[in-house]
Amino acid sequence: MSRGKSKAANRTPTTTLATTTSGHTTIAAEHAAILQNLASKCHSRGTLLSSRYPTGTPTAPASTPKVEKRKIVAIDCEMVGIGPTNTSYLGQIVAVDVLTGETILDICVNPPESITSWRTRYSGLSPSTFKTYGARNRLVRGVQGAQAALFRLIDRDTILVGHALQNDLVALNMVHLRCVDTQIVTKEAVAAAAGREPCRVWGLRKLAEVFLGRRIQGGQHDCAEDTRATRDLLLACTDEARLREWAEVEARIQTNFPTDRGNFSDNEGYDDVGDFL
Repeated sequence: MSRGKSKAANRTPTTTLATTTSGHTTIAAEHAAILQNLASKCHSRGTLLSSRYPTGTPTAPASTPKVEKRKIVAIDCEMVGIGPTNTSYLGQIVAVDVLTGETILDICVNPPESITSWRTRYSGLSPSTFKTYGARNRLVRGVQGAQAALFRLIDRDTILVGHALQNDLVALNMVHLRCVDTQIVTKEAVAAAAGREPCRVWGLRKLAEVFLGRRIQGGQHDCAEDTRATRDLLLACTDEARLREWAEVEARIQTNFPTDRGNFSDNEGYDDVGDFL
């Protein structure tokens, strides 16, 4: 079915941020306003539970006034297959400070077993990637090493941002309760416009094209590119009028679907399988 583009597709994002030169411990006035806006968008525990987020005690260290951590961070993880059963395992994590746009973490993860599938099309990873990261001292040992690197930057009060973020948290063996998921944000916007739960979710690739005028995932995935796109998408979605305009278009499209289909699960309904790997 051909889908007409919203007017939002023809506009560039109106929310822009300049990189701070004073360090992340100082929050500029404009950053404070954005932080307050995004903090109000953190999902309830019920929403996280219904979206299959890991539950339990938060894994990140508790906040302390003696150690200032990043306030809001976008993350994306890529997976590889390991061992004889090709078990999914964390292969890379990238983190971007949402307020400044700075890439604050970009590491690969050496798994406990041999890699049997690089899943290069979806992960963007290969033996040469690991060789390069190892030479740059950006290769850590196992999920625990990735957690340790991330926890030097965040604590339990940090807002984590992602697209289908629950999958990244599962990959990191991590529980976090302050989350803003652009997949949930866009789905809830359509639900509000349609007056009912939509029967699908929207992939990062399509949303980046519509809201940012940006084409991503044209070939193999790039973890850093996906993380930046998620961050920029969330900032674009703070324009409530623009988000509502897009949602109303999608809500009209949803009227063509049977009301009893329910939500797609796993990768069904995603624009690319890489949106959930």
